[in-house]
Amino acid sequence: MAESTNRKTLIGAFVVGGGILAMAIIMLFGHIKIFAPSREAVVVFQNSISGLSIGAPVTFRG
Repeated sequence: MAESTNRKTLIGAFVVGGGILAMAIIMLFGHIKIFAPSREAVVVFQNSISGLSIGAPVTFRG
């Protein structure tokens, strides 16, 4: 009986530890949007745009 309880405790600790590890990985890499749709566009302006330099990152609606 003690061996069965010990094994269940070990399995429970393993499952809880795995869950915590999975949550930590999700939180750590949460800023990486793997499944988010994205598009890259190249826009050329004839006149200068104040406040925007060449190669500067620009976001559209977000």
